[in-house]
Amino acid sequence: MRPATLIISDDEFLASEALDELRHEATGEGFAREEIDASDATALLYALGTPSLFDAGRLIVVHDAQDLPADAVEVVVRFAKDPSPGVVLALVANANTKADKLVKALGKTVHLLKSAAPAPWDTPKWLADRIRRRNRKVSPEAAQIIVDALGTDLRELAAAVDQLLDEIEGAVDVATVKERFHGLESKVYEFVDAVMERDQPQALKRLRSLVDQGENAIGIVASLWRQLRIVAAVKDGPRQSPEAVARELGVRPGQVKRAFRQARNFDAEDIRRAYVLLSDADVALKSENQDDLVLDLLVEEITARR
Repeated sequence: MRPATLIISDDEFLASEALDELRHEATGEGFAREEIDASDATALLYALGTPSLFDAGRLIVVHDAQDLPADAVEVVVRFAKDPSPGVVLALVANANTKADKLVKALGKTVHLLKSAAPAPWDTPKWLADRIRRRNRKVSPEAAQIIVDALGTDLRELAAAVDQLLDEIEGAVDVATVKERFHGLESKVYEFVDAVMERDQPQALKRLRSLVDQGENAIGIVASLWRQLRIVAAVKDGPRQSPEAVARELGVRPGQVKRAFRQARNFDAEDIRRAYVLLSDADVALKSENQDDLVLDLLVEEITARR
């Protein structure tokens, strides 16, 4: 194992997966795990400088490493240049400007693992890649159906797919995922269609149904975002067949056919405004002070006709 690894991600699930790989490797070698507070440079110095007495080794884990004080960073640099036998360090940091400064301070003394959550519209590709890494085939359409049904929370998607792969053999195809996820997917589509038709009463009614059954709020926003992207692509664009547009955008022809109809409800300014509203809602839903009315206000604003 490398003596020191820095894990940086803007998504807690991706960071935890990277750390789990290190833990798995360390456990396999008989290492014991120890957590150190990022603000305690003295404890970090002692942990890194003390060889293991009873175990094969020790994995020292420091969360929120972007908050390491200067003296703790110096401790890490010294350790990485001259590591103690049987001691391995894992630093986990949130992706931000402080993490960027930490990378510069540590230089090449640590092994860097950096990851970023996919954009909402790229989540199906992320999911398909994850399935393929388990040596299973999956169609883009099947991955899209799963995301449409469950939303874009990576942990939830990963758990659902892991369970699915444990229960079925062979490829993950459209028929298989429709059988498992189609009911919820249909409700999401009905909601998105109501919003894009700018039918405010129906949109709010269907939103309440999704929220009451526990549908992921960020996933709801992502579903709207994906369909608005298709509407924007076909609005006043070159006239092509739905199949051609679907291939170009990596979506299903049915979504494009609906977008051609829905595009009549929006002008260019409406589409720009909807993008801003969706972006603001996404930020609000990911904040600690989440407002339960974010989705209601979002739907009311997009469906309101000037």
